[in-house]
Amino acid sequence: MNFWQKIRSWLSGKEWLALIGVMALVSGVAYPIYYHRIMTPVDNDFGSHILFAQRLLMHEPMPVYTVVHPLFQVIIGGIYWLSRSAVGLWDASILVMVLALAAQAAILFVWLRKRAQAGIFISMILPVVVTFAAPLMLLAGSDGQYYYGYIGLANYHNPTVVLLRPLALASFLLGIQVFEGRTRHWGLILFSAVILIASALVKPNFALSLLPAICLLAGWYWLQRRPVDWTFLFGGFILPGVAVLFVQGLFSFFSPEAGQGSIIFAPFQVEQAFSSWLGLKFVLSLIFPLTVLIIYFKQIRNDPAMLLAWIGFCVGAFQMYFLAESNDRFFDGNFRWSAQIMLYVLFAASAYAAGRYKGTLKQRWPIWLAAAAQLAAGAVYYAHLFQVASYR
Repeated sequence: MNFWQKIRSWLSGKEWLALIGVMALVSGVAYPIYYHRIMTPVDNDFGSHILFAQRLLMHEPMPVYTVVHPLFQVIIGGIYWLSRSAVGLWDASILVMVLALAAQAAILFVWLRKRAQAGIFISMILPVVVTFAAPLMLLAGSDGQYYYGYIGLANYHNPTVVLLRPLALASFLLGIQVFEGRTRHWGLILFSAVILIASALVKPNFALSLLPAICLLAGWYWLQRRPVDWTFLFGGFILPGVAVLFVQGLFSFFSPEAGQGSIIFAPFQVEQAFSSWLGLKFVLSLIFPLTVLIIYFKQIRNDPAMLLAWIGFCVGAFQMYFLAESNDRFFDGNFRWSAQIMLYVLFAASAYAAGRYKGTLKQRWPIWLAAAAQLAAGAVYYAHLFQVASYR
């Protein structure tokens, strides 16, 4: 049975109804908050990105830090152009945000059903948890902060980290296949390279985190004499990833328009400038993945999906807490996105583990309690952003 026959067989059942239901639910919840945060005067990054899209359409120069990853501007500008301005840039931004979240929920649903063999109800619930979960903001009553100091999950103020989600999840799922002991054909290798490059053109932080992680895991597998698809690793990840990041770094730090910025080692300096209690907020950001790790540690230590997710998250968290850009970009906190996108991937992988490893009721209730707690925190953050102009 070829690929298209499998798709037709799958669609002939009732799976597609559940898939549409998940996408509709995520879209229905996402639309009101993005409409509010984009169409009303609140603190967000959409205005600057839309301004850059306008410059792109008018063939005017954009800042070099946008030129190196312009895919969001290209997409909303393309929607505006193809619709002959019937869909404005603001409306296009809402559409892209909603579709991006629906797409990543669909990918996760299919992964849970086809690979984890999770039940239909679990496969519908977990994508919603992953999409809208947030850190447990238990310190908000004392410091008034719902975002700073934590590793953000649900994000309603930055378009590129949201658009990055489906690309990052797809690339991560391809990366797992490097360690499954089978040689992949060149079509899949090329597809993987395209997805990784596209993710970097949205925001480079996922590639900056995944490449070190997948190399570390490949080295560990090699030391253990476990199979690694080296052709897929180099052709689908290392070569295209290094190439696109090299070009982006060259333009970002060495072009005449970029100034004299560089990447520096600055442990905790950026994050401490925005918030206290970083250690506690770190733990409160990943209650669900930590619970899954503790409950299913024996299974996880031999699962390439969970190993890659945890290593990738550690790499992203290191970048957030220990690296910064020099000069006037120091407090931009652009390495914060590395931890955020990798925590999202870790949440998705933890949902996969929760759906795959059945366990006893005694094992499972802490996992569902942790998932419910972070989803409830996401609901609080969601409601909070309808009441205030700041996202912090």
